[in-house]
Amino acid sequence: MTEEFYFNNMTAEQRAAYGKIASAVEEFRESVRFDSVTERDIRTAVQGYLFDHPGSYRCALKFCELQGSAESPKLRLRYHETDDGLFETEAEKILETIAQRLPENADDFEKCKAAYDCLIESVSELKDIPAPGEHATDEFIGQYGLAFGAYGPIVQKRGTESGLALAYKYLLDRLDVRSFCVTATGDDLYRGLLRTMNIAETDGRRAYVDLTRGFPAPQLRMIRYDSFLVPRSVIEAYCVLQEDWDCGEDVSYFARQGVVFYDIFALHSYLDGVSIPSVQGEIRFRYAGDRVGDGYLMRLLGNTIGDRCGNEYELEGYVVQNGVGNCRVVRI
Repeated sequence: MTEEFYFNNMTAEQRAAYGKIASAVEEFRESVRFDSVTERDIRTAVQGYLFDHPGSYRCALKFCELQGSAESPKLRLRYHETDDGLFETEAEKILETIAQRLPENADDFEKCKAAYDCLIESVSELKDIPAPGEHATDEFIGQYGLAFGAYGPIVQKRGTESGLALAYKYLLDRLDVRSFCVTATGDDLYRGLLRTMNIAETDGRRAYVDLTRGFPAPQLRMIRYDSFLVPRSVIEAYCVLQEDWDCGEDVSYFARQGVVFYDIFALHSYLDGVSIPSVQGEIRFRYAGDRVGDGYLMRLLGNTIGDRCGNEYELEGYVVQNGVGNCRVVRI
């Protein structure tokens, strides 16, 4: 499933710029000249083309530069050496693994989870871009530029947040699951770059996915799901989203899988296994057992649980229904 979602939501000027960029990338041209197009429209077109075509990994669109006058700006493009055949081979390997894990007539949720698991399992290195002003930043881009696109995670088995998001969209496109890339501001900005993550549709409902927060803690094998198919509020606990998407509250991994902790020790063990220093925000969970009830949850609320890295979490409760308490853990 492929669609030019971002193109279809652009102005006429942005679409014209998008078309010029597409032609230049296909022909490996090193620059594109625009007339009477604002810098903002050009950058919107660049991002839109990248998000609509996650397989366009050869061109380093994340780092293209605008030069020239405001009346006639020129977009400078740079390319990486890639092996297209190897990309297809490695992508097929991941898709084959996904297919082996899916039941017959798998729904969108099952496809999203299988692609999420397989991509995280196949990537051996998550690259963090150096902070702005660091001397090694340009060298980093030259050495690891492909990690910012789908090629890095799928072929080289290393990626940045944007590379993971684009690779995930590429896989979901192949699985006929509708998805989008979205941007957010965070602490890792460089040259105005934005964090990139995904929105996926499951059963007609949209939710956010941040793959960078799915990687296991060091020396542990547990994939984390606290930022997999979650509402906007979970993502905005640690960054600010740039677009306002209508996303549901009830499609998260924990809600859909019915993850239940039967005692406080089981919840503590989970947190001890998955938490790393960068974990923030909330983890939604369900609590069940003989002691579940309004009175017990009231006593439970406000308790703190520590994880293996010294972080502390406070327990909050939602509501008890049919003997199951719907709760959440919020990092203090």
